[in-house]
Amino acid sequence: HDDPPVADLPAHATTFATLLVPRWGSDYQRPISEGVDRATVLNPRGIGHYPGTVMPGGVGNFSVAGHRTTYGEPFNLIADLVVGDPLVVRTQKAWYVYRVTSTEIVPSSDIGVVAAVPGQADAAPTERMITLTTCHPMYSAKERYIVHGVLDYWTPAGGPIPAEILGGA
Repeated sequence: HDDPPVADLPAHATTFATLLVPRWGSDYQRPISEGVDRATVLNPRGIGHYPGTVMPGGVGNFSVAGHRTTYGEPFNLIADLVVGDPLVVRTQKAWYVYRVTSTEIVPSSDIGVVAAVPGQADAAPTERMITLTTCHPMYSAKERYIVHGVLDYWTPAGGPIPAEILGGA
């Protein structure tokens, strides 16, 4: 019930976390690096953290982007996610278990999905959220497929591995 640890913002292109998505298989683990530019983050590293959004566990919206069909396809199966699915972020200090709350398809110009409170640019955040963004439809950048979630719980990195990773809950 304590507030989770929140790491300082890393330097650009620094890998600072790993995303684990049980629905995508027990072997799905992809690195998360700082930044969302294609040349230094998305293409060579996979998943990028949107500058200006909170770090894992922070109050606000921890937002990440990844390709759906190229460069390792980290978000290829994003459309398979359903409400309640766990999205687990591992850092050096903690495991953060988020739960999917909604999905939506938006125009590629809609940057409000990564606001501190998605869709409410001027609202003050009160929840700890996660947002995944990728292209839509497949092989097109016309729109964005968006997954939103909220933090369910966290546990110290040195503690037990979350049950969600071990095939439970």
